[in-house]
Amino acid sequence: MQIEKSFRRWRMKGTLLELLEPRGFWKDRKTAFVFWDGEKWPWYLGKLSYRQLRKKAKCFATALLNELDLVPGERLAIMLPNTLQFPTVYFGAMMAGVVVVPINPRYTETPNEILKILKDSGAKTVVILDRFLPALEAIKNEIKLRHIVVTTQADSLPLLKKIVYCVKTRRNKNKYLRYAWLVSARRFKAVRLPNIRPTDVALILYTSGTTGAPKGVIMTHKALLENAKACREYLLRMGLRDNEEIFLATVPYFHILGLSALLHTAFLVRARIVLVPDPRKIPQIMKAIRFTKATAFAGTPGHYEATAKILAVSTEKYDLSSVKLWINGGAKLHRIHREKFERLVGKKIRNGYGMSELGIVSCQLLDDEEEDSIGEPFEKVETVIFNPDKNGTGELWVRSPGAMKGYWKQPETTSETINPDGWLCTGDFAQYSEKAGVLRILLKGRKKYLIKTRTGENIDPLEIEKVLMAHSDIIEAAVVGVSDEKHGERVRACVVLRDPKTSCAGVFKKKIFEHCRNHLANFKIPQEIICVKEIEKNAVGKILYEKLKELKASA
Repeated sequence: MQIEKSFRRWRMKGTLLELLEPRGFWKDRKTAFVFWDGEKWPWYLGKLSYRQLRKKAKCFATALLNELDLVPGERLAIMLPNTLQFPTVYFGAMMAGVVVVPINPRYTETPNEILKILKDSGAKTVVILDRFLPALEAIKNEIKLRHIVVTTQADSLPLLKKIVYCVKTRRNKNKYLRYAWLVSARRFKAVRLPNIRPTDVALILYTSGTTGAPKGVIMTHKALLENAKACREYLLRMGLRDNEEIFLATVPYFHILGLSALLHTAFLVRARIVLVPDPRKIPQIMKAIRFTKATAFAGTPGHYEATAKILAVSTEKYDLSSVKLWINGGAKLHRIHREKFERLVGKKIRNGYGMSELGIVSCQLLDDEEEDSIGEPFEKVETVIFNPDKNGTGELWVRSPGAMKGYWKQPETTSETINPDGWLCTGDFAQYSEKAGVLRILLKGRKKYLIKTRTGENIDPLEIEKVLMAHSDIIEAAVVGVSDEKHGERVRACVVLRDPKTSCAGVFKKKIFEHCRNHLANFKIPQEIICVKEIEKNAVGKILYEKLKELKASA
């Protein structure tokens, strides 16, 4: 009770912490999060109610200020998958006025990536899952960390499973601070939390860095809340209702799609959120949908492609009929994979658009949307096509209350991206399309990926990719420009073949080149075609173009 009383003067209005406000006795005791660990019985899963989350988050905030001596404005790094601990740490840090810095747990494969983010953000405290500790220990001598808080999967499990987990793993107690200790209400004296303002920085989210070094995107409380409100309005238009939905959180919370759609917005509509820790285990995701009766799903192209493959073999084993809304984000889903999924499931995939710098800004609303459409902008989001050509194609500029404040410690890059009038230059080419009186945005490629030839022509890789994907023997394609003395940049096409046993040489390559000649201008025809087993992507399905440039032509 002492801790609860200390929060009465704490103000949340206009900040992201408004999501945690009590909403009545019964609604507050509703399950907010369910941790899916592969068990088929929903009542035998780790759970957290809205009230429990608020209580644990307040305890964690108290521990940060009272025991760990963090101060408002200091950065806290989080290296956790989608578990019950993530929202507790996330909102607890914000209650303390501490800025959250989520880090992709897959960076454990390349610890230097973790080091870059820790050094750039200045985070001296890290909350990490125990199995990721080796990666942090590999770099801790190169950076001075004040605190390392360790949690285990057991902290997301109900009592019986927790006991079984601890017996099976027999983990030794380590020298680091334990998460379970920090969220215990009996451990600490009450402390008055700082008043949080809407303009305060809540989050520094590092971009994926598919075309360069990751940049820290600064998000305020107001921006995150406004984006969640705009997304909620879209969901209501699509027929979803407050207090009734079940969201499946498969996209990791270190990504803007996961945070905006599957945490902030899901929280705002008071949904039950099913946390899936490993987005790569598609069969487990499909089982989670079946047994939790999830009604809303936001995923990346990889989710839909893999799900369609499994359903093509066995549709009876996995019942996905409970899902009312399917949304694709993170990257473009090719038409072939989209149509295959829609045919098997019997429902449309809505294509959304967003950026780390903007949150989610649009999503398809109509059933007859054009292939490249990303729908109409959300509420309060303004768009303009800058410097359009004769076809109406130009760079998409967006102005939104959900936009970033800027890039962390990069004022020059910030001023290049956001003009004095508040327009954010997305770097995406787009054009408007009007159908049934509704103005939609059609994406037409990425400015950064344009291939520039020595003779001055600009080649859009997306145009070539579409032509390649139309070939019956190709199921995936990616096109990139590679430096070349003769051509300036030569066009390289990387393709995944439908039949892996097909020889990617001789007659077969001639067929592909001939196919390109029939559909493309001469200067757009790829100079080289490389067959690969798979096109490398990041955790949310974005193609790693720099990796394609490093491939050898003889591959």
